[in-house]
Amino acid sequence: MRIYLLCILLFTGLSAMTSVNQPKTGKKATLTGNFKSLKGVMHHYSCYCYNVGELTLDNGKKVPVCFPDDQPEITCTRIRVKGTYETTHVDASGTNPCGEGDLTYLKVISYTCK
Repeated sequence: MRIYLLCILLFTGLSAMTSVNQPKTGKKATLTGNFKSLKGVMHHYSCYCYNVGELTLDNGKKVPVCFPDDQPEITCTRIRVKGTYETTHVDASGTNPCGEGDLTYLKVISYTCK
C-alpha cells in the first residue's frame, strides 16, 4: 500500500512539473538559436506540423517550431523566430501512423537569419 501511494505521489509531482515547464498556448515569444529543419523527415514532430523544425536555444533547450506550409525551405542555421505557442492534439486511429499525443510548439509568424 505504501509503495502504491508513493508511486501516485511521484507521478502527480512529475505531471505537475512537466506542465509547469510547458509554455502556455497563445503566449507570444521571440527566440534565437540554431535551427534544424525536419520538413520531409520522418520525425514525431511531423505528426503535428508539415513544415516543422527544431530550434536549439543557447541554454540547450530544444523548441519545436512550425512554419506555414507554403514557406520555402529555411537554409540558415542560426535563426530568430517570432510567433505564438500552440498545442495540437493527435488522435490515434487505425490509419494514422502517429500515436496519440499532444505537442506544444512555436507557430512562426516571422523569422530572420542571424
